[in-house]
Amino acid sequence: MGSTMKFFRFVYIWTLIVISAGIYAVLMSSSLYKWMSNEIVFVFSNVGYALFYLFFFLAIIQILSLKKMQSAITSWAYNKKSTLKRRKWLILGLMIFILIYLVHYSLLYGWVINKILSMQGNALGGNVDDPLSVLLLIRDFDPSTISASVMITVLYFFLLLRTKNLFRYIGHSQISANFILKDGTAFKNKQIIHTDIDKSYLVADSSNVFELNKDLIPKDNINFISHNYFYSSLGKISELQDSKKLQIDMLNSEESSLVNSLLKSNKKFNIK
Repeated sequence: MGSTMKFFRFVYIWTLIVISAGIYAVLMSSSLYKWMSNEIVFVFSNVGYALFYLFFFLAIIQILSLKKMQSAITSWAYNKKSTLKRRKWLILGLMIFILIYLVHYSLLYGWVINKILSMQGNALGGNVDDPLSVLLLIRDFDPSTISASVMITVLYFFLLLRTKNLFRYIGHSQISANFILKDGTAFKNKQIIHTDIDKSYLVADSSNVFELNKDLIPKDNINFISHNYFYSSLGKISELQDSKKLQIDMLNSEESSLVNSLLKSNKKFNIK
């Protein structure tokens, strides 16, 4: 899959996530609007409470996303005294924190959107008891209302995006490929950036499209292709040795496409 397609897939998937989560958050906070309004007014009456409410969870997730912090957690989770039970509790704790983070900022986002709708309803003389009913008057909305809603939604998108790094740290799978050319040259543990550029594989040491050290391997020069399947949990990468028993349903769509591409190439080169 090319870098352009990866980018569009990323934008498409996260747009769906933000729209779905945003609609749910607005609906949930709409039913709790009056109660949340009282609570938030109380919180924001004190600067210390307000700063804590707005930035505490974001600051924690920023710290947990730092490489040094993750390295420290990995060392603690896999030291000699560590047990599998400890790592399971750690993963559970991180997942619970992410859930609290998402609920916290989703409800805050929903309340802000409802507050904007309520203010617009006051300006238009609509029913402000139910902010969502103001949407029926959307054709008469002030441009500033729409602009503010879009800006808040973009900010909400970035707040959701901050969890991506931590989710990946908790656990993710990865596939690398080994290539042996007809002249005996070997490329081991390479990430395939693109499967077809001028009938060649574009590979690198990492999946980062901005990786400087890339190699273009012509398919006609390949004698053998194999793949390695890795799983990373809490920063520790483990290789699954028996790749022949790898089940396709264990992989995501991109990894499945990569494996199928490699298998087709193996058949082409009469490799069993």
